Amino acid sequence: MSDHPRVQQQNLMQMDEVSICNDIWLCIFTLIEPAEVGLKMALLSDRFEALVDMHFRTRKWTIGNLKIAPSMDGVGDEQHIVKWRKNGGITKHFSLPQQSPPRSLVGFERISFFYIDHAVIAFVNRIQHLFNADATLNVDIRHGQNRSWNIVTQEIWPLIAPNIGGMIFDLGQLGHRASTLLSKCTKLRSICCSARFSDKLSNYHDEAVAGHALSIWIHTPLNECGHAKVLKFGKSCMPNIVRGMTEQLKETFLRDSTSVNYVVVLQLLSGITSFDLKNEGTRERLTIRLIGNNLLLIARSPIVRDEQQWTKWENEAVNMKAEQQKNFVDIHIGDMHIGPLSDAGPSQQVK
Repeated sequence: MSDHPRVQQQNLMQMDEVSICNDIWLCIFTLIEPAEVGLKMALLSDRFEALVDMHFRTRKWTIGNLKIAPSMDGVGDEQHIVKWRKNGGITKHFSLPQQSPPRSLVGFERISFFYIDHAVIAFVNRIQHLFNADATLNVDIRHGQNRSWNIVTQEIWPLIAPNIGGMIFDLGQLGHRASTLLSKCTKLRSICCSARFSDKLSNYHDEAVAGHALSIWIHTPLNECGHAKVLKFGKSCMPNIVRGMTEQLKETFLRDSTSVNYVVVLQLLSGITSFDLKNEGTRERLTIRLIGNNLLLIARSPIVRDEQQWTKWENEAVNMKAEQQKNFVDIHIGDMHIGPLSDAGPSQQVK
């Protein structure tokens, strides 16, 4: 562009004559930081003010990565949200909002809970609509942290669990609570866990009880007709564990009168013989095969099935990295991370 004033004026006049429709501007706004749109674009003219208002009312939002922790100055009970960026950039601190978010807020990358009190519970209640089938819940509460388990079970679980699609946990940590907690997850499609699967396979009571609950879960059909559940073990399993698990799955399969679809993925320390069984009563097959050098895939499916769909489900199960999912909820607390609450004292346990 020429530096001559007359030429510059002509160029500006030509730009004024260019008509850009509202839809194009709304698309452009999505590429600009919200603060820039609200604080600069809205001030250009009455038209832009109206467009910016429409943009903020209709745009679908996600809230990135959030960490909920105590106030850093240690003064009072006020909590804050720490927002960080994946690239390790600027960290921003926000107080917990007191109002419900707009319905245009549709998701998040990750929300990590390192502290819980009444204010945090109220916040979870306000964003409850975000915990849907696309959300994955990771629970990391150590054994013996009874107050933490009680608060999560009574206050947080009913708000998050009913609609989530994925979960990560350690069977030993879940223990005797597993049956109660898993029964509330009616839309749960996938679980990634460590430790053992059946009470026949473990010398540890908590893992045994949780393993039994896990077996009940995988043999309970989803309400969504035909969709396969996925169970993936994050640690290598000893040969006797795998043999015991496969025998249990076979026994249940052969005596079942109700069909259920699932895919189980295990890491092996040694090989195991493949098989292909049929249950003519339920018109199903149970197969086991080795993938690569150390992955075992067990699938229970209809005898006549949509091969393209099942190949997709099996590939997703093998490649599933639950912690890299979007809408990831991480509960990582102990009794010392519970703020003032009216019930669930440290000596109580939820049966």
